[in-house]
Formats: sequence, structure tokens, C-alpha cells
Amino acid sequence: MGRLICAEWYRFWRSSNLRLYLCMFMLICIASADLSFLFLPIMTSVSVGILYYYKTGYYEVIDGHKISHIILSKICVDGVFISVASTVAAVSMFLYDGVRNGFEGLEHIPLRIILFTVIMLRVGCNGVLFGEIVKSPLAAIFAWMRSCVGMFAFMLAQIIEVSDSKELITSIYNCLIMWQVQAVFSEPINVETACTICVTAVIEVMLWYSIAFITIKRKMYR
Repeated sequence: MGRLICAEWYRFWRSSNLRLYLCMFMLICIASADLSFLFLPIMTSVSVGILYYYKTGYYEVIDGHKISHIILSKICVDGVFISVASTVAAVSMFLYDGVRNGFEGLEHIPLRIILFTVIMLRVGCNGVLFGEIVKSPLAAIFAWMRSCVGMFAFMLAQIIEVSDSKELITSIYNCLIMWQVQAVFSEPINVETACTICVTAVIEVMLWYSIAFITIKRKMYR
């Protein structure tokens, strides 16, 4: 697996297009931390999907590498690296504004940064898995649709006016990425919020990982 990670890292930094896309995305993160999570899965899905566009992504399968190693190598490089880099860019502006204008009564800033990093890792790794599932740069459309569905559900939940009497709606609402980002940047942080962010991240990544694993195992590609 180490060789796969090194190869993926070499491929990423040797691609001028990916470097350009990363720089453009970092500027988006700096300009708007609140929207960075919407564009992150597009960036990571394209970085993986482009492998299959040029057919080089199939070489790893042909060479007989373990499916888990193939997927995890993409997650480690394209998912984790891009997610962490974009998080640093987004958080830098949040901290700059906070130091300059104050954090408006927000407490536990280090914990908020950690939880935001978890959210970014969730959407970034999901983008990688979308690329492995679709096996094309068109995975970016899938990633964008996933974000749009989340936004629609978030707005619908607000219209319904979530309350304590609607436990099911409240539970679904708390699992939405948009609510979690909003909670991290503007709401009081408690144990329930922190646990919800971490658990939902693990569950969703494992779901898309399972689908990606099945598509490769059953040779559901061209």
C-alpha cells in the first residue's frame, strides 16, 4: 500500500492541472469558509475521476493490488491531503476575523476547528469515493448533486420548524452537513453535537466506501 500512496502522491504533484485546481479551490476556501465544504467533494472527485478518464486508474486493478489498498491510497492522498489543506485555508480566515473582530462569544475554538476538520474529511473522502464509484471526472456532478440534496433537506427542515416534539426530524436535521457547519461556527458546542458530527462522518464514509469496493470487485467499469 505504501507504494500505491507514493505513486498517487507523485501523480498528484506531477499533474499541473490538479495543482491549478487545488490553488483555485484554496482561494475559494479563504474567501468563504462556510461554502468550502460544498466545493471540496467536487475537487477530490475530479482528482480521482481523471485517473479513469486517462485509463491509468485501471492499471492498479490489472496489477492485482488489493481493492482496499487502491481505495485507501486515494483517500490518504486525494482525500485527507486536500481536505486538510482546504481546512487550513478556511480556518485561517476564521481565526483572522476572530482575532480582529472577536469570536462573538464562541467558546472552545480548538474543539470547533477539530470538528470542522472532521466535517471536511467527511466530504473530501466522500468525493474520492464518488470518483471511484463513477470512475470519471463526471463524478463531480454526483458530488454536486449530493451537496444540493443536503442543502434542500436543510432548507426543508427549517421550513418545517424543527422542535423537540419532532424527534425524527430533529435527528435527521442534526445529521446534515450544513447544520453541522452552522453549529461549529455559530452554535454552542456540546457532547451530543460533537458525537453526532463524528459518528455521521464515519457512517457516511463507510457507506460510500462499501459501494466503491463493490463496483471494483464486481468489475462494474468500462
